[in-house]
Amino acid sequence: MNQREHVVPQRVEELLKCFWHGPGGVRKDLPPLKDIRKRCISQLAKMRPDHMRRLNPTPYKVSVSAKLYDFIHFLWLNEAPVGELQ
Repeated sequence: MNQREHVVPQRVEELLKCFWHGPGGVRKDLPPLKDIRKRCISQLAKMRPDHMRRLNPTPYKVSVSAKLYDFIHFLWLNEAPVGELQ
C-alpha cells in the first residue's frame, strides 16, 4: 500500500551547489577546505543521536516531490538487475 502525506517543511536548504560545469569549466570557486569541514561538522552536530548511532539507527525519513519520486523510481526500474529464469 502506498501512503502519501502532505508535508510542510520547517526549513528548506539548498543541498547541491554547482562548482564545476562540465566543458564550461569552473562555475565558482570552492570555499576553503577548513570552511567545508566546519560546515560538515556543524551539520552532523544537528542530527538527532538516534539517527547517528552505529547500532540499529533510526531511519532518516526524507520527503521528496512527486516529480522527483517518479524520476528516482524510473531510474531504479531501469538500472535494477533483472534475473534470468532458467
